[in-house]
Amino acid sequence: QDITQPRKTIVASGDTMGTLVTWVLHESLVLTVLNKPARQESGGSPRDEQAASQAVRGTCWTGSDLSSKLLVALYDGGEVVVWDYLKGQPVWQSCLNPKQNLTHLVQCPFDSTCLCVTNDEGLVYVLYVSDDAASAEGASERVRTVEYKISATDSKFLRCEFGMAENMLHIALERTLIAFDIEYGIPLGSYALPKSIAAFHDILCVDSAGN
Repeated sequence: QDITQPRKTIVASGDTMGTLVTWVLHESLVLTVLNKPARQESGGSPRDEQAASQAVRGTCWTGSDLSSKLLVALYDGGEVVVWDYLKGQPVWQSCLNPKQNLTHLVQCPFDSTCLCVTNDEGLVYVLYVSDDAASAEGASERVRTVEYKISATDSKFLRCEFGMAENMLHIALERTLIAFDIEYGIPLGSYALPKSIAAFHDILCVDSAGN
């Protein structure tokens, strides 16, 4: 970054129609308008999505520098699209689970290429996004996904946040907190909320001590 020049902050926003807009914050300058591409079924034909919701559930940037930054978007229906926002085109697209909707997207604070997508039924997908431009030719290798299933039968929701420790994912159910190691795919510990305390509704953040 050239400290003699004003900092350029690029912002992405999404709407309920599935449209993403990237723009320069301090200039109110629109860079790109990204319309969600048609979903591909296993047979290769576009799915009829006229009656389906296209809403953007979450977005995040991934990549080591601005020139290689990619925009990741989670849409209704469990669709994840990785966009090259400068070119205005997707470089990777997948419906992670066509049978269950995925509703939340979070990012590791120390590794912007590591993401997590979840739903309230206990599905957890960890995504590792390559920001190597050379891999763009092989879209299937652009993102590596690992699936986990958390027992959430007694909970109406599941939320997660990455912790300060490497490979640590903190999971909140209605009455249980779980520390989960995404490298080995195992829980490292859990805490059950006493019945005298109201149930959790969300997990907001995790501090340096893991609280």
